[in-house]
Amino acid sequence: MSAVSASPAPKKGNIHSIPKSHGVNPVNHNTVTSPLSPPRVATSRIAGAGGLSAADPHYLLDTLDSFVTNHHANAKSANQANNNNNNSSSSNNQENSSNNESKDASASAPDTEHQTVDPIGFLNRHYTSEQVLVQQLPGLREAVNDRMERLDDRISNALQRQSETANLTRKHVQDSKASVEALINRIHLVQEKASQSERAVLEITRDMKRMDLAKKHLQRTITTLKRLHMLIHAVEQLRLACLQTPFPDYKTAAHLVDATRLLLKHFEAYAHKVEPLHRLSQKVSDLQEHLRLGLIRGFRIAYLGVPETLQVEAAMAKKGGKLLPPIDGTDASNWPPPMPPTVMSGGVLLMDALGHDQRRRFIIQFCQDQLKEYKQLYEPVVKGKKEEKRVSSFKVEQNPEPEPLPLYGLESVEKRFVWFRDRITKINQQFPNVFPNYWNLQYSLCRNFLVMVSYSLNVIPFL
Repeated sequence: MSAVSASPAPKKGNIHSIPKSHGVNPVNHNTVTSPLSPPRVATSRIAGAGGLSAADPHYLLDTLDSFVTNHHANAKSANQANNNNNNSSSSNNQENSSNNESKDASASAPDTEHQTVDPIGFLNRHYTSEQVLVQQLPGLREAVNDRMERLDDRISNALQRQSETANLTRKHVQDSKASVEALINRIHLVQEKASQSERAVLEITRDMKRMDLAKKHLQRTITTLKRLHMLIHAVEQLRLACLQTPFPDYKTAAHLVDATRLLLKHFEAYAHKVEPLHRLSQKVSDLQEHLRLGLIRGFRIAYLGVPETLQVEAAMAKKGGKLLPPIDGTDASNWPPPMPPTVMSGGVLLMDALGHDQRRRFIIQFCQDQLKEYKQLYEPVVKGKKEEKRVSSFKVEQNPEPEPLPLYGLESVEKRFVWFRDRITKINQQFPNVFPNYWNLQYSLCRNFLVMVSYSLNVIPFL
């Protein structure tokens, strides 16, 4: 009779013809063994009745566990091999060879998926007879109970640790939640303080901008007031320079004219809107015109004299020109004295300060005054027909006196140039070191003289 009734009858007391001396070896759990392979000889033996030997119950249970573990490991390795073969068969270059290799590998691999543990065969291999099995059942039961007790202890210990750690974990979770809430509150507080700081910075910067603008306006106002004060002071000094006697201080006035012109440029935008500035600008223009006309009169008196100056101004007054108040020609004691060269030099500086246009007008006027005598002497005059006087037939006819030859004829051309040379010499004597070289006064005189000579010579044939 066999150890298990479900198995066939044993031959000569050995199930599956296993020799009596064949035992069970201790199983190495790190190696993969098949459940159908014969076990190795055990190192420990338990003596049974009738001299039969049986394996250690704990060892048998470990062997059974290893069979199950190896079964799952073989199944996993087989699945990985099949997957690798299927991936290699999908290549395009080695399609045919890969398919053949995968088929061979799948055929040669052990069909471990369908292998299961055979408990009857396992008992027959380890227990040679039913008597040995019956003798070993108490030990197996004790081993199983021992394992169950140890497993229960481990489970209870795990549950106890889990219950202990659950409270601790719950506490840690609660502490973490409280820390997170505190962190969120701190973040909100930081955000609120940041927004408050931002508002404070915006208010500070707004105030700074306002103060910066106020500073700029204040600086501009102070600068404008300083310039206005300088302008008023310069205009007053210019007025005092005009009132000096017997001649205005032209040299000082030249510097003041430059200063007032520069200062008035800063108030050009307000000259037509602000009435005091408009009156101040008009006053500066009047003072400059008074100085210019006074300088022209001083030069005329210097080279023409007071009587001729009065005649020239009277002629200009008829044409509507601007002039100074007329001089009382009846009382010679009130006539202004001739202007000295030092005062004339200051007047030249004044003309430069008044601008290029005023200087050009002054040079033209000076040339016309100097060449006025030439017009009286050498400019041809077209004479009209004179009425013949009636002579009585009873009177004796007298020889008329010959008329003098006019100076505008061709025979007096040389005299014209002699006159001009004498005029240049006289001008150099009357105005020593007065006119600067960049004025080119002699060039202007010579040019105007040649124009007048050319006109005279062109008119002579028509006389």
